[in-house]
Amino acid sequence: MIDIAKATPLGNKKLLIKFDEYPDECVVDMSEFLKSWNDFNLVKELENEDNFQNFKVDHGAILWANGFDIAPEYIFFLANKSKNEYQLLFKEWGYLK
Repeated sequence: MIDIAKATPLGNKKLLIKFDEYPDECVVDMSEFLKSWNDFNLVKELENEDNFQNFKVDHGAILWANGFDIAPEYIFFLANKSKNEYQLLFKEWGYLK
């Protein structure tokens, strides 16, 4: 299980994330994810940068003020999808074929 220890908004739908289990902080660009889910009203609300930045880390996940959350594993995937060392893990999770 992956938990988010800390998340800091950077602007432009980007977050600086520190995962409990991994030493390095990473930047996650959430803009493509938000665009792909913009038919979902809770996600559409996050297009507004103020709404996007209004979140807290709760039980290892990011919880936005409107009630939307994303599995920390998926945020880890978004942050690291191009890194070779995680490809097998992402396949096991079903994020890659």
